[in-house]
Amino acid sequence: MEKYLYFCKGGSADKLFNAAHDVAVYPVSSFRGFTNQTGTQTHLAMCFKPIEGEVGDADGGGDDVNDVVTLTITSDKHKEVIEAILAAIDAPKIAGTGKSMIVIADLMLQDFLPVGPDSSGTAVAISDMSITVQAGAAA
Repeated sequence: MEKYLYFCKGGSADKLFNAAHDVAVYPVSSFRGFTNQTGTQTHLAMCFKPIEGEVGDADGGGDDVNDVVTLTITSDKHKEVIEAILAAIDAPKIAGTGKSMIVIADLMLQDFLPVGPDSSGTAVAISDMSITVQAGAAA
């Protein structure tokens, strides 16, 4: 079974999923890559194939459009966060647990993929995130 990446921006404890796209779970196979899309030192964008299906674009193919999860990270520590995420994706599943979901960022539970210190001992972490899901094309 494939691995999945979990993101939850949630709300309050009694209204966890009260708005569209409070949670998104992407199969690893839909992951396209990372970028510092917003041009800040503390944002790292993860791009995915659109989860809601084909999205119209200029050439009609829909392949130019991404869903984007933007992580807020320790300033200028993009490489370290990317390495931690890729290591989690590459790690073998524990036989018999059935666990195929990797929690990258869960704001509701304040559960973030551990990154750890960089080579100089400076703490590196994911601390926040946002989810942008592209609307699927009308049928």
